[in-house]
Amino acid sequence: MSSDQQRKFDVIVWGATGFTGKLVCEYIATKYPQLRWAVGGRSESKLCAVLSSLNVTKDVIVANLSDDTSMDALCSQTNVLISTAGPFAKLGTPVVAACIRSGTHYVDITGEGQWVRSIIDAYHEDAKSKQLKIIPCCGLDCLPSDMTHLLLTQQLKHLNCHAVNTVRLTVDSVKGGVSGGTVSSIYNMFENLSTEELLRTTDPYYLYPRATNSGPGPKGFSTKNPVLKPTSTSVHARARDVLMPAFDTKFIQAFHRIYDQEECHTPWGLTMPWVMQAINTRVVNRSIALAQSEDKCKDGCDTSALVYTEALQVPGTEGRHSEGPLRRLFNLFMGLIISFTYCCVMTPITVCVLYFPLTRRLFKLLVLDPIQSGAGGPSKEEMKKGYFNGISYGIGVRVKDSDLGKAGTDMQRAQEGPIEEVVVYGSVNIEGDAGYMKTAVMLTECALSLALNADKLPSEAHNYGIVTPAIGLGTTVVDRLNDKSNGSSGITFKVFNA
Repeated sequence: MSSDQQRKFDVIVWGATGFTGKLVCEYIATKYPQLRWAVGGRSESKLCAVLSSLNVTKDVIVANLSDDTSMDALCSQTNVLISTAGPFAKLGTPVVAACIRSGTHYVDITGEGQWVRSIIDAYHEDAKSKQLKIIPCCGLDCLPSDMTHLLLTQQLKHLNCHAVNTVRLTVDSVKGGVSGGTVSSIYNMFENLSTEELLRTTDPYYLYPRATNSGPGPKGFSTKNPVLKPTSTSVHARARDVLMPAFDTKFIQAFHRIYDQEECHTPWGLTMPWVMQAINTRVVNRSIALAQSEDKCKDGCDTSALVYTEALQVPGTEGRHSEGPLRRLFNLFMGLIISFTYCCVMTPITVCVLYFPLTRRLFKLLVLDPIQSGAGGPSKEEMKKGYFNGISYGIGVRVKDSDLGKAGTDMQRAQEGPIEEVVVYGSVNIEGDAGYMKTAVMLTECALSLALNADKLPSEAHNYGIVTPAIGLGTTVVDRLNDKSNGSSGITFKVFNA
């Protein structure tokens, strides 16, 4: 990419007239008044209206997706392009292509796994050769998940683990609204994907690197498949999506480590599928694979068998101290009914409605069109009342302290002497609607990590291309989000030892 002095802007917001795009502009205008930024899109009048509503004067750049020249002219003026214009499967590819032609870094808020797969196949090698970072999924899908995996894995490595086996994020509580863009993206996926491709998206390793030759792949991976999946059948079994309710005792341990039992409550540990695992786990698994590529086990810690999963604590089973034992048991019973109904009734019905053309058209008429013709998303007051709280744990193994003095590496000693399990815990707390208000914050801070903190970012070969937030940004964006010096972002990541 050209040096910062040769670019007029630090960031350009593409799709600034959309629901999330307006929130991004508002956040930048409020928190970073000195930033060099502009807005871009197809309608000059609408873009000017957005800036006028914020009482700011910034450059307006008009471009058309069907005109490569205008898109290149836009992208060549900025160090980083922020894209909020979806559905990305319809509108995103020309933007990515223009960024790569222009040597511009890129971030977006997509949660469309099938589109991410398509741009990986089409542009990864080109972007990598130009040392560009094209980073999709920088909002609620999938930044909290990817950073949770990265932070816990790093902490386990810091505690001398020679292998990391498990990272699990459980959404403890969540409240937020839905916008027309989100519903439209889901509708578009069922409208345009073949049955075969829809089935492929259910694979947790859907976004893994593809096998490019018949030679040996990175440690623990096979090149006999379309993508470089782990060879271990036990890893495959552990990596499957959560499909049914289950009790998770380690979630209870994590909860008690993070929160004061006397001030909070004692959960039952009943979990159920979390809807966003369908994209989050795929992105995190890509992070794991890219970190493993090119023999990246230089730190002596093996993550080839690392499995990342997600779940949602069943609402109503938190077990608050103010409730008596009978009430707690009743809530547990109702939680079981709710979770099994969701898994066995609601999910299959929703999939069927969206899969078949006739019912899909009815869904568009009765659900999608009214949302898009309305405000486009939740109101500001509704977003302020939102929240997202996640609790996580990571499990690794290391040589027992009594064996640390022996000759050889941890990996060698582990094959001879006793090892012990190490557990660490983490939390991510978001104040405000995580899917929109705080997605705008996460997206902007990812962009500013690229634009303003390039010297702090990971810069090995595997950190470039169509990459994930963890691979492209490291913990730099976490540091920005946790930093309170310029006002709180409302997003906090923490890590705890057992």
